[in-house]
Amino acid sequence: MGVVHGGWVATLFDVVLPLTARYSAGFEERFLLTVQMGIDYLAGAKLGDWVEGRAQILRTTKHMVFVLGTLEVDGELTARGSGIFRIGPSAPTIAFEQSGRLP
Repeated sequence: MGVVHGGWVATLFDVVLPLTARYSAGFEERFLLTVQMGIDYLAGAKLGDWVEGRAQILRTTKHMVFVLGTLEVDGELTARGSGIFRIGPSAPTIAFEQSGRLP
């Protein structure tokens, strides 16, 4: 139908939110496991649109990170989402990080 599926939007949030926490709060070496995610779909992105994600950490505790984010197309808000992520065990280094090239 020419629009981005809501499941893809949810998947994008499940990448943008924890990666923001990983690289903004010093959890680069840790798994961040999704505990809860909520999404408000505000407008539909069309296939081929450049979708930009932004996020900020609301709070960090000993075991959890709370993150809020938005998705935009051409400066227009298309979705907002929030997530709670458990700070998990150390993440193994993946082959790409070791070699600098895709496996």
